Amino acid sequence: MGHDNSRGLISVIREDVAVNGNLLVAATQMLILYRFGYWIRDHRRARLTRMLGNRLYAALYPYVRNVLGFDIPSTVLLGRRVKFAHQHGVIFHPLAQIGDECLIRHNVTIGVRWEQGKPGLPPPPPRIGARVHVGVNAVILGGVRIGDDAVLGAGTIVTKDVPSGASVVPAASRILRLRAMDDSDREQSAAQRRDSAATFAEADGA
Repeated sequence: MGHDNSRGLISVIREDVAVNGNLLVAATQMLILYRFGYWIRDHRRARLTRMLGNRLYAALYPYVRNVLGFDIPSTVLLGRRVKFAHQHGVIFHPLAQIGDECLIRHNVTIGVRWEQGKPGLPPPPPRIGARVHVGVNAVILGGVRIGDDAVLGAGTIVTKDVPSGASVVPAASRILRLRAMDDSDREQSAAQRRDSAATFAEADGA
């Protein structure tokens, strides 16, 4: 992943900036801390360097999680040139794997799936290939594999493998019943509109 040395770390961060935007962009700030946290965990680093680096990472992570809205620990295997289109509500399991050049939107959850009656080892996390597009509010659960170039639509819940190049979309919303309005309904609706108009007029007058 290009994190072997400080020069490689800077190169990867430059790619993140090129894809996500300048240092004022929330995703770029998150990625810089993630890359640093991943880099500092390498046991080839000097013991003192790792200790101080881990403390710095731990001190800054709450800002990334609670303010920027990204819960992506440094233990995640995150590929290069991954773009995060928006911030907030992005949660990755600590052992999730995401390939290169993926596109992730907001409110995306990538986690494990605990199944009742199957005790033992923890369930495996998802593995996502390269160039995968993940839509808003998508949820990916369990040890599934998402193939390269797959597209997961907004609101998709994935619990099974998705082959390369496939598109997955949830069922479209549909109207179950259309109730006809009678005279009393129309009068009530008109009264609500009059009340709303009067409230706004009073506010403007104040």
